[in-house]
Amino acid sequence: MNLKNVYSVAEAAHIWEMHESNLRNALNTYNRFSKQIQEGTAKRSKFTWIVSKQAMEEVFGKMKSYKNINTGHVLTAQELYELHLREYKEMWENQSGVAEDFKSEDAFIKYMLDNDLDNDFVEVEEGE
Repeated sequence: MNLKNVYSVAEAAHIWEMHESNLRNALNTYNRFSKQIQEGTAKRSKFTWIVSKQAMEEVFGKMKSYKNINTGHVLTAQELYELHLREYKEMWENQSGVAEDFKSEDAFIKYMLDNDLDNDFVEVEEGE
């Protein structure tokens, strides 16, 4: 089984560019995800929801793609998210610049992801 396409609510919300509470509401009401829950592509385990790429795409549409304006390299939203996580963890470990203003790595990474400070990528229309 490949867990690369299985997400926490926080990951899925970031990748599909929505507020985490909106995704939680969609999952908790079952209306939007009833088919996916029955099929097992979305599941609640105690207090934690996990959702697959398939379920997210069925409910909210295809994952977006982004192009690096400097290199032309295209990444899926998931790949860009993973790239940002790696970069922000490295920034935290090196205590570079803005990282010094935060008390924890999680707080720093959340701030960086929420504020989308990377201007090197632009959204690509499907088929581009």
